[in-house]
Order: sequence, then structure tokens, then C-alpha cells
Amino acid sequence: PLDQAPVQRITLIQIADNAHHYVWSHHHILLDGWSGPLLFKELFGFYEAFRRGGDLNLPKPRPFADYIAWLGRQDMEKAEAFWRDCLKGLAAPTPLPEDRSGEPRHLRGDRFEQRHVQLSETVTTALNGLVRRQQITLNTLVQGAWALLLSQYCDLDDVCFGTLVSGRTPELDGIEHMVGLFINTLPVRVRVPQDAALIPWLKGIHAQQSEMRQYEYSPLVQVQGWSDIKRSLPMFESLVVFENYPGGKDPSQAGRGQSGGKFKRTRSPKERTNYPLAILAGPGKELLLRATFDRTRFDPDAIRRVLEHLAVICNAIAADPDRQLGDLGILSPAERQRVLVDWNETRVDFGGPECAHQLVEGQARQRGAAVALTFDTETLSYAELERRANCLAHHLHGLGVRVETPVGLCLERGPQAIIGLLGILKAGGVYLPLDPNYPGERLKYMVEDARPAVILSQESLRARLPEGPVVVSVDGDAAAIAAQPDTPLTSGVAGGNLAYIIYTSGSTGKPKGAMLSYKNIRAEAASVVERLELDTSTTLLYYL
Repeated sequence: PLDQAPVQRITLIQIADNAHHYVWSHHHILLDGWSGPLLFKELFGFYEAFRRGGDLNLPKPRPFADYIAWLGRQDMEKAEAFWRDCLKGLAAPTPLPEDRSGEPRHLRGDRFEQRHVQLSETVTTALNGLVRRQQITLNTLVQGAWALLLSQYCDLDDVCFGTLVSGRTPELDGIEHMVGLFINTLPVRVRVPQDAALIPWLKGIHAQQSEMRQYEYSPLVQVQGWSDIKRSLPMFESLVVFENYPGGKDPSQAGRGQSGGKFKRTRSPKERTNYPLAILAGPGKELLLRATFDRTRFDPDAIRRVLEHLAVICNAIAADPDRQLGDLGILSPAERQRVLVDWNETRVDFGGPECAHQLVEGQARQRGAAVALTFDTETLSYAELERRANCLAHHLHGLGVRVETPVGLCLERGPQAIIGLLGILKAGGVYLPLDPNYPGERLKYMVEDARPAVILSQESLRARLPEGPVVVSVDGDAAAIAAQPDTPLTSGVAGGNLAYIIYTSGSTGKPKGAMLSYKNIRAEAASVVERLELDTSTTLLYYL
């Protein structure tokens, strides 16, 4: 608690005769990252002066109270108008990539972890040159890269994340030398139109950031109140921080003396925010991208991939900034190979014929007496199933059914439905299932859309069928069908021909017909046999 001492601790630990660890820990409310180098510069300056037996007189910095007074003079009405306009229409926080929130997690040790990637010196040099030429900042570029990544992960063209602003207004003289907590966390809303050119888009983000600086004193809790996001929801869950403190990468060297005394400042890896994912960028010869994340929300491997994807975007910007946003992908060459090539290497040589009905023919030749299907008390062998399907195929052929001729099948469940399906395929036709329980309007639409030449049905269902196609009744025309040859028909159909049209539910509009080829059905049949480990002793329940 802040009302109980201590809010900071200083410990000196001797680790050797001439080596000590100086440990300083403190609550973040005392000072921000900018203040640290200022204090260390003074600390090492006094150390050197005292070690030499002298003294050090430093100018007195402006008191923090002046900043508090400045905050009290700011126009909150103007700030409200700015933020309401900026956040208008934003009603929900942007989802985080690979978030596993809601899953029970039992963790040992610290809840937060860190991962990092470093861009190469070549890429970093190219990015620094780009931002100088375009008169933007490296911070703007990193924010743009994160916006692009969120947009691609979430498939959104409007994203929001948080950023840390220094809060050190140029209106107060000497504020760059003041010590205290000046930082503020504010939302960054970025629209990501895929057809936008990268450089003008980045300049737009930079201009937005410049305008926001006029109102960076706004408390985040009030900013959320001026938005459409409910109080019960976080305004954003990811934070982008660009660390650019005074004094360089190793500010302790500013107080280093001439007598050989050496000091090394080590920042604690236990810095925390209340956000589940924080992306920190640090300038240098090799741009550092570091993620601090909540292990209850993310797997370390997932965060590693997030950082790699962010690096891919930065590398692409460095390689060719004259491109559109939609051309900036997130996959590394290895991932692209895996997704586009390795995972799509699904070719399987199932052997045998390309068409499923030819498999039935093979079973009829090899084991004709074996049971092919059973329904109630009726049982058909493979030989009988093959014979009856052949007769029907010849009958359909006589009615003009050829390769890729749509044939509707509207039958009650039973062996005749299986015979009808095989007969259509053997004739080379395209199987179009017409469920007799469908509403008349739906059956009418499907028939008008697919335009079957023939509908295979039964006498009891004739009244439900739309007008137009020739109707073959499996019971009314049974004698004519039985009079046909019972040998296989040579239809000329091949695996690449259309075999099956199945209509969607139509829940999003009118039903749409999805089309499958003969080899698609053959592959699916072979896949089911392999996946379920079926053999000649297996009985399979089939619901047609």
C-alpha cells in the first residue's frame, strides 16, 4: 500500500573485495523511465566527487508540484471533444492474437514472462533512414507495424491498442530535468485500409500522434468514459511502448570517473503493467522488440510467433516501403512453405478405380454373395445390389442421362435410395438429393436452379415434385426398369467429372449448390475406410 513505508528500498550487497551490487527497487508511482537516467547520472556524479574527496553542486531541478499545477490548468472540455471524435464508433476492444483467456491455468512461479527478437543491423539502419527521410519517428513505424499485425490477426480494418506517452510537455521550461511520474497511458486507434499506400498511411499515424500530444494529459479513465466501450470492458489489452530515455543505452556511463571505477546498470526484468501483453521497442544498432505477457493468457510459443510476425512486417517495410498495406504479409519464408506447401501436400494414392460405384462393381465380382446392405428385414448382397443398380443405369441412359446430367433423387429411406444413388452414378449422371420432407418452395427452387433432366422418385411422392423434369417411379416403373440389361453400363464418366450437387441450408440467404467430382467421392470413401479402419467384417450404420 502506498500509505505504508517503504515505497522504495535500497540495498548494497558486497559480492567481492572490490565489487558490490547496488539494488534499488521502487513503486512506479515515484518516477518514470525518463527519471531513472537523471537520478543515476546524479548518483554516479556524487559518487565520483566523494571518492575524490570533493563535492558536487548541481542545479536544483524544477519541483514536481509545478507539473501538478499545470495539469490543473488544462482544458478538459477540449480534450473531451478531441477524444469523442477520435473514438467515435469504437464499441469493443480489439481481440488479442492467440489469447487463451478463460482456460484454467495452474502456473508455478511468476505469472509474467518476457520474450524478445532483435532486428538485424541492416534492417535497423534501413528503418532509421526511412523515418528520417519521411520525417516521422521510429515509434510511429513500430505502432504502424503493430496495427498491421493486429489487423491481420483479427481480420479487422479498425484496431485499437494502448501507448505510453512521456507527458513531459514543452510548455514547462526545464521539465526534461524533472524527476517524477509524468507518463500516461492512452488509446491509439488506427484504421488499416488494405489498399492504402504504406508511407502516406504512416504519415497519417504520425500526424494523429502529434495531435494527440496536445491532449496527452487526459486521464485514461475519463477517455474511456468518452468512448462507446462499456466500463466493464478494457479499452485495450495490448500496449506498445517505445523506450527512448535520455543518456543513451547505458546512462550509468555518464557518471564514470577517470580512476577506473566501473558501474553497470542492470534493469530488473520484473517490470510489470496491468495489461496482458506489452510490446516494448528499444532503439540501438539492432532494434529490440520485447514482449511482456501474462502466462494465464498466452503460451510462450504463441508470443514467440507474435514477435516473429512483427519482425517480418518490419523487415518487409525496410525491404520495400513503396507498397500497399495489403501486400505486407506476416508469414516468414519457413511458415509460408509450411502453410502453402507442406500442409497442402495431401495427395494420397488410394489405388484402384477413380469412381466410387466402380468399387461396388469390384466387390460384386469378388464377393457377390456377401451382405451389402440391410434395412429392417430386407437384405441385399453385393451381386443383387450391383444387378439392380445396373438395370436402373440402363433405364436412365435410355431417357437421355449422360455424363454430368443432373438427376434428382427424391425417395423415402430404404434400399431403393442406395440403388438409386448407384444407378445415377453408373449412368454417368450427377446425383442431386431432394429430401421429400423439404418444403415445396425449397424443392422447387433446387430443381429450377440445378435443372435435373430426370427425377428418380416413387408414386407416393409424385404430388410433392415440381413440374418440368421427367419422373421415374421406382415402384410405378419397376417392370420397365427390371427389363433392362443387368450388366455394367459403359458411360464414359471419369474421376474429374461432376458427380454430386448438395445444397446448403440457406440460412444466410438462398441455398447454394456445392459440387463434388467422382474422384472427390472416391477419395472421401477411401478416407473413411482408412480413418475408421473398416474391413470386410465391419458393419456401418448409414443414414441417407
